[in-house]
Amino acid sequence: MDLSVPSSLLSIERTSPDVARPGDTVTIDWTVEDVPASFVAVYFADSLGNSHQATFSGEAAYSGTAVAVVDGSRYAAGALTVQSVYVQADNRVIDYRPSGSLYKYPSGLQDPKTTTFDFSQLNINVETPVDLSVPSSLLSIERTSPDVARPGDTVTIDWTVEDVPASFVAVYFADSLGNSHQATFSGEAA
Repeated sequence: MDLSVPSSLLSIERTSPDVARPGDTVTIDWTVEDVPASFVAVYFADSLGNSHQATFSGEAAYSGTAVAVVDGSRYAAGALTVQSVYVQADNRVIDYRPSGSLYKYPSGLQDPKTTTFDFSQLNINVETPVDLSVPSSLLSIERTSPDVARPGDTVTIDWTVEDVPASFVAVYFADSLGNSHQATFSGEAA
């Protein structure tokens, strides 16, 4: 077995619709040659620059489908653009970029037979009612615990936000020596 031979991408095609909404499944069919692939990932960036991926993982195969389910709370509305297509066979990796450049691991791998593909046909438009570009806006914040805190006391801070529920809020304090402390809320968006 020649370990310098990579799993070469032969074809790749989005088989799901051009538009995806929360709960929709994005499917991308792929085919490789020479060596079966055990992991394939199509990496996307949404309109805010957040990273997402459609993946295939399993028994090594010469063809398969990479899948992603659109989560409306994590995918920004707008274009979902391919950043790279990652193909792995055993410990051999080829990461194809839309520019035609490649990342190979190990670096001594042979170049794949084809290095450039029209990845633009994999791009998707996401339609979601949640506008992730709008941050939570702090409306009010108030300490509701006493002015003086002693060892073992709890410092309580009430806060209110608008526009988007907050799942994490932190208030940072410095004591008289400059030590940092924090009061946090973490949990179900409120």
